[in-house]
Amino acid sequence: MNVLWIMADQLRWDYLSCYGATHIETPNLDWLATRGVRFNRAYVQSPICGPSRMSYYTGRYVRSHGSTWNGFPLRVGEPTLGEHLREIGVKCTLVGKTHMTPDLEGMKRLGIEPEGTIGARVSECGFEVFVRDDGTNHSDYPSRHAEDYDRYLREHGMDGDNPWEEWANTAIGPDGELRSGWVLENAPFAARVPREHSETAWLTTRGIEFMEGQGDQPWLCHLSYIKPHWPYLAPAPYNDMFSAADVPPVNRSDGERRSDHPLMQAWMDMRVSKNFSRDEVRNFVAPVYMGLIRELDDNLGRLFGYLGECGRLDDTMIVFCSDHGDNMGDHWMGEKDLFYDCSARVPLIVYDPRREADATRGTAVERLVEGVDLTPTFVEFFGGQPKPNIIEGLSLQSLLHGQKIPWRDFCVSEYDYATRDARRVVGVDQGNARLTMIFDGRWKYVHVEEMRPLLFDLESDPNELVDLGGDPAFAEQVDRMRGLHFAWTRQHHNRITRTAEEVEAMTDAREPPGILIGYRDRAELESDGRSLPPHARR
Repeated sequence: MNVLWIMADQLRWDYLSCYGATHIETPNLDWLATRGVRFNRAYVQSPICGPSRMSYYTGRYVRSHGSTWNGFPLRVGEPTLGEHLREIGVKCTLVGKTHMTPDLEGMKRLGIEPEGTIGARVSECGFEVFVRDDGTNHSDYPSRHAEDYDRYLREHGMDGDNPWEEWANTAIGPDGELRSGWVLENAPFAARVPREHSETAWLTTRGIEFMEGQGDQPWLCHLSYIKPHWPYLAPAPYNDMFSAADVPPVNRSDGERRSDHPLMQAWMDMRVSKNFSRDEVRNFVAPVYMGLIRELDDNLGRLFGYLGECGRLDDTMIVFCSDHGDNMGDHWMGEKDLFYDCSARVPLIVYDPRREADATRGTAVERLVEGVDLTPTFVEFFGGQPKPNIIEGLSLQSLLHGQKIPWRDFCVSEYDYATRDARRVVGVDQGNARLTMIFDGRWKYVHVEEMRPLLFDLESDPNELVDLGGDPAFAEQVDRMRGLHFAWTRQHHNRITRTAEEVEAMTDAREPPGILIGYRDRAELESDGRSLPPHARR
């Protein structure tokens, strides 16, 4: 049995037709949903690439693994999915993006050579790398890892100092001039790279090549796409497949813009938020965002076709998700910040080939699911033992097989905004620049250090337009959600070196052998089944 774990970058859950979108069709993901289970309320552990992915790859919350922002290294020694799977004989391989930053200082302190076998795995979040591609334009960017794609483009006649930048992220304007994909107004122009050589098409081909080369050893392939993440530039015909008329109405209100919350005001005043709040910007970026999604879906059709042709659908679990969404002007926001559903809620579709999952095929699950749940799901799928002292997520296997078991009452997402401009605008020290979302399925509570919380009632306000956090009428709900947050913070998050069974055994044994504490006399000691050492029998 094998696992193909597909992740898109910055893909909104409500831009897939299997999730009810009417402005775009994604037939291949729709097909996957008919074969598997669609999780309707899946949330990531942070709405930012790096920390979200580190939670996916460790099964641990952001506060636990400590990689709280892009470029913040995952510390040496943090257990990862790759390590859990290797213990049980499963190859864990990367094809695409991780946004992983290695803890080089930690490796140096421990004498681990980055180029060695152990150092390479530590540097790649536990994955064996078939190909890594994090994109971005600058050749010196520490997490670029686009050399293989650069080489591929050169082999196909697309040369340059940085082919990714000069072909995949550059368009040709109406007068033949070169236009950069980093400038939003250039989004409608077709990328120079042909569709068959785009990054999405190339990664799909590399994923197929990996699977073609596998033997009898079970494997997990993490096929991790760059798109539809910015730069918003698509090859023809995807660049003009959609128009502004196809884009759904923006989700925001004048009341939000007049918020009395200082952090929200600071966030809406950031440059990226102001730009995406302009209708003309959204109207030429959102159609290309949709085109990138359609390009991804078309390539997934090619991928699923290969799996069917070679018989892999019979022995391969397929998981599709994204690392976070995209605000796209909703709530007067750009990028993927904060915990609105357009950002923190993600698509999650799981196809389990085993017959135990037959009864749930084509169904939807409403339970609250988190990104940390995938690591324990994969471990259980491959026959590994649970590790609840390390892995904080819950295996989805019971839900995939239609079993009714106790489940979580709320989910958690975190955000470290220390590096954001808004932090300095509101005058918060970087040590206190943290946000935590607690969502119980109806009430979404956001703890804001040094300020009042945010609160949304998704039953009466599913679009999250009315912040009730400062309304005295909802003080009781605020207190209740604050209590859930406090309960979660009191859990063990870092007692990972002893299993529950080991702790119980230590409790039964009381003190270690030879340690005799607090006995009044020898008779009490012997009645407790203990004895003095041979040289001291009196």
